Amino acid sequence: MKKFLPILTFLMIFILVLSGCTTTDTTTSTSTTSTSTTTSTSTSSEPQYGGVLTIIDIEFISSPFGYMPEEMYNADTFILPCVESFFNFDNQGNPIGELATSWEFADDYSSLTFHLREGVTFHDGSAFNAEAAKWNLDLMLTKGDTGTDVWEQIVIVDEYTLRIDLKGFNCLVLSNIPHLTRCTSPTAFETLGIEGVRYNPIGTGPFKFKEYKEGESVEYERYDAYWGGKPYLDGVKFIYIKDRTTAELALQGGEANGLHCITSAHLSARTLGLLGYQIIQPPSSYATLYFDTKSEDSIFNDQRVREAVEYAINREQISETCGYGYWFAMNQCAVPTENGYIANFEGREYSPEKAKALLAETGLTNIRTTIYVPNHMSGDHMVAIQSYLSAVGIDASIEVITSARWMELQYGPGGFNGILYSPYGSSDVDSTVHLNRCYGLKASSRLSNRPPEGMAEIVAQLLVEPDLAKRGVLCREATLLFWEQCTKVALWNQPAMYAFDQTVHDTGITEWYLPFQFNWNKVWMSQ
Repeated sequence: MKKFLPILTFLMIFILVLSGCTTTDTTTSTSTTSTSTTTSTSTSSEPQYGGVLTIIDIEFISSPFGYMPEEMYNADTFILPCVESFFNFDNQGNPIGELATSWEFADDYSSLTFHLREGVTFHDGSAFNAEAAKWNLDLMLTKGDTGTDVWEQIVIVDEYTLRIDLKGFNCLVLSNIPHLTRCTSPTAFETLGIEGVRYNPIGTGPFKFKEYKEGESVEYERYDAYWGGKPYLDGVKFIYIKDRTTAELALQGGEANGLHCITSAHLSARTLGLLGYQIIQPPSSYATLYFDTKSEDSIFNDQRVREAVEYAINREQISETCGYGYWFAMNQCAVPTENGYIANFEGREYSPEKAKALLAETGLTNIRTTIYVPNHMSGDHMVAIQSYLSAVGIDASIEVITSARWMELQYGPGGFNGILYSPYGSSDVDSTVHLNRCYGLKASSRLSNRPPEGMAEIVAQLLVEPDLAKRGVLCREATLLFWEQCTKVALWNQPAMYAFDQTVHDTGITEWYLPFQFNWNKVWMSQ
């Protein structure tokens, strides 16, 4: 829990920080594209074999990551060297085959057929084929995971051909494939049981599982029989260091080659860049304030209070001061690369006067609330939000919570009577993906944030619309609904950047839609 900084003190801090930002910045960034590499990467003539790539992360696994029905989003970063999908999307939204080499819909969209890659083995030596793939997909279907509601059944056509029979057309069938088709060894499950695989992923990727230390690290070693060719690295290791300062010092001290999730510490990114580290900015989502509009006694059931919060926060100033060239302020719930983005949109600009007037209309006095923020996202920007709200009469305390607690608030239906700071706004090329996940009939996220009136109807139309351009029109209508009813407030883009020393080459991070996807079999290190 943090105490308020008086607004005068905060403004003095802003002046001091701004005065320290007048030096020439050697990095480059952009506010109109979703990917950028902010420093030049080191070069070498030819890739070299050897070395263990060690990456520090200030967010860590909070769910099992070896049994896919139990794996949660924040474990994704740590399993992709080991576990593969039928395909993944590049940064333009194109599907790139992994365990599948091709796929096609039936003419009437009644089924989707995958032609699987031959000659692939799991890390335990067992074969990957249609039978193994069906076992994995049936697990997700039984669980009822997001996206499987349109699956009727999984059918083996032959040894390397698998068909998903569909209940009807749904435009997101392909969009859900990367998550739903991550495959682990059924043989390992039969041999070890569920307890033996929960924290022991046995996949098909370029690196096989070596060791997991709860709350400390997860380590992989090279899989020489990888179907895509022998990886250059000997291994990959992720280290968890919760405190950002300690993590940065560990990087500079040579304990690791890289640091991930320097999202809210962009002064650190700037500093590390000037010290010669490569700063890589993958495709980014955006930071959002979600209001609890489910609890009956929540003050945010009144739209005037929600609008007052948006008017009260100077997003341009915070982005400039705390983003150090990596953030741009947002006035709508869509990034420029999404089809839901409205060009030249005029949203609610900073106006403390309008905020005060709206609060006065409500008749509320002594307004108090709590802003919940995940521990890897706390920083001066949260103090700034707190101070701006204080200036209009909203007493907002900041509660820094664990990733597990944040996931509970994000996905739980219980309400939290406050505001949830989320760095995971949509960054999908097609906004339909995010809209269905959070506001569809089987929404699995933001359950305490009441959707705008009319959103369910828009999502229903989106799901049966095969034309991407027409979906864009509907997605922009959804963006407008968010703004008109102010059910959530977009703040700024939130890039989860990486810092690497100059020994690391060809990560490929900016080539993919997922902000933590590497070209794992192509990454190499100077020896």
